[in-house]
Amino acid sequence: MSAPEASSAGCAAAPTLALQRHEAVLVQLLADTCDWLAQTQPQPPPPAPQVHYHPGWTCEARIAGGWVRDCLLEQPSADLDIALSTLTGHTFALLLREYLASPQYRASSLAQQPELQHAAMGSIARIEANPEQSKNLETATVQLLGLSLDFVNLRKEVYEGESRIPSMTFGTASEDAVRRDLTINALFYNVHTRRVEDLTERGLSDLRERRIRTPLEPQRTFLDDPLRVLRCVRFAARLGYTLDEAILGSMCDGAGDEVRAALRTKVSRERVGIEVDKMLYGPNPLRALELLHKLGLYNDVFAFPASDEEMRRLPFATSKCTKAELGPQCEPIPVEAPLTALRCARIVDALCRQAAGAEARPESPFPAGFLAQLPQSFLAPLTDREERRRLFMLFAMPLQGRAVVDGKSAWCWAGERVIANGLKLGVKTTRSPLAALNSARDLLDTAVSGVRDCTPYVESLKGLGSEEVSDDAVLMLVAREKSISLPELKLSLPTALLAAYVARLAKAWGPASVQAPDADHASVLPESELQAITRAYVAFHERITALDATERALEKPALDGNSIAKAVGMPSLGRLTPRIQTRVLAWQYSRPRAAHDDAAAQEALRAECAAWLGEAWQAGGVVPREEREALLRPPEKVKGRGQQDSAAARKRQKSE
Repeated sequence: MSAPEASSAGCAAAPTLALQRHEAVLVQLLADTCDWLAQTQPQPPPPAPQVHYHPGWTCEARIAGGWVRDCLLEQPSADLDIALSTLTGHTFALLLREYLASPQYRASSLAQQPELQHAAMGSIARIEANPEQSKNLETATVQLLGLSLDFVNLRKEVYEGESRIPSMTFGTASEDAVRRDLTINALFYNVHTRRVEDLTERGLSDLRERRIRTPLEPQRTFLDDPLRVLRCVRFAARLGYTLDEAILGSMCDGAGDEVRAALRTKVSRERVGIEVDKMLYGPNPLRALELLHKLGLYNDVFAFPASDEEMRRLPFATSKCTKAELGPQCEPIPVEAPLTALRCARIVDALCRQAAGAEARPESPFPAGFLAQLPQSFLAPLTDREERRRLFMLFAMPLQGRAVVDGKSAWCWAGERVIANGLKLGVKTTRSPLAALNSARDLLDTAVSGVRDCTPYVESLKGLGSEEVSDDAVLMLVAREKSISLPELKLSLPTALLAAYVARLAKAWGPASVQAPDADHASVLPESELQAITRAYVAFHERITALDATERALEKPALDGNSIAKAVGMPSLGRLTPRIQTRVLAWQYSRPRAAHDDAAAQEALRAECAAWLGEAWQAGGVVPREEREALLRPPEKVKGRGQQDSAAARKRQKSE
């Protein structure tokens, strides 16, 4: 950070910002638009409400919050909040578009700037206020000059009569600043004076002192919008800043119960999910999770199943099942579960730091120097922010092996419920990938111990019978499981293996002590078990690397269904086809990989496979003769309850 020299807007030494070219153009455009509005007093197009102009009317524009903070910290930012003194955000956005189409703009020197000559203003999205969900102001968003702009008016709270519920109305910049979440986010950049304004008189000093503080008393700030307590956590973790003691005091020892209740009831789960996602996608997810626990927010944020809700044991290596497949009743989630989740997060954090070549934290759960023995290729997925986010999210939820009702009859991994209902995160980006990783960590931990031990849990392996199939081929078939290798969800074997490794270490470590949560940082992984587990996982990693298993798991079978039928001399194979394709893949994996871009090599592979299959089939191999006839018959149709009722009704009608 370039240390700011001033702490108030009135000081002559108030800092300026070094703007990039397109930012400077935008600042000038905003200032020119305000001047044009004051001079011409135009009206926005219908059905927008009319502007009530008066003599001396002006409109001031300020860039607020995060962009100013990031500029002072010399960090890139493409999201700008534009705060307006006398217009709503939507009205200003409409009038900005009118100005860009006006003759005054076309005649201006600004219009000749190369950044604006081919820049188109994107469509204007209007976001209504929703006070019940602590969304107190209408905003308008638009894309311009490669920047995302949010327009909103300056605000203040007005209390009418004896009501304790305020209404929002236009306010001054000072009134607006003190209603923001953090002092470091309450800084303004005035587009007219080109100066930073610190109207709380603490924002610049808090940047220097690396402190997270609210402009007003914390509880008042949080009750205005309870999401702000999560933003305190996110920025403290992202910037490496310290939470002000007043924030800690407002949330500890029951004092924050009102804030926690408001977070549960007043803030939409989508907004909570966005904040959590940003925490785990940020530079220090572990710090964010630790602060959530310290502030007593962990359970409220993740919205775990209630203690009185029925939870059952999920079948091994699965994420969904029917009620008939469920295991026994689970005990309620133990009170120490979040601390145990933090242990997992400490393991992931230590591995991430090793992958990035960063210095280990003093409270690392690994003995000093231990992680240096891990191959960087083993840790490589952790250099990808998305893969890292998934692992932190997976282990933030201490729900392994727990199932809850998902619909009328289906049951699912309890973490899916948290993701879908508690955090409202996407199916493809979060829910499905994490459900897959939850299953994969069980399956791969079994494979590390003995790959053939996976047979009861992998459907394709059950049909291999007693024929000779190499362990390497079995390993490749395990790697093909959709919970492990699925490009559509960006699932891959290396990430699934890391998830299994973390889960195995956490199991060896055991649950955390709820009696002394602060002392848990002193706890470390048991070294004897750590050594044995790590040796086994590194050996497995080296084996899949030698086999090129990550890529080969995505290979298509050498023969498709028609080619298989032709090879065995049958017109149709029905349910035999997947069984035979598994055997084809096992044969395929016992040979070197044919180059996918070598058509001749691929054709030779198919011919060799067809010859082998035909010969093995005629000799009674691939699928035992006694099983072929049963699989060739179409499966019996099981009537559903509605079909049974309809059939019974027709039978009664016929008898009558």
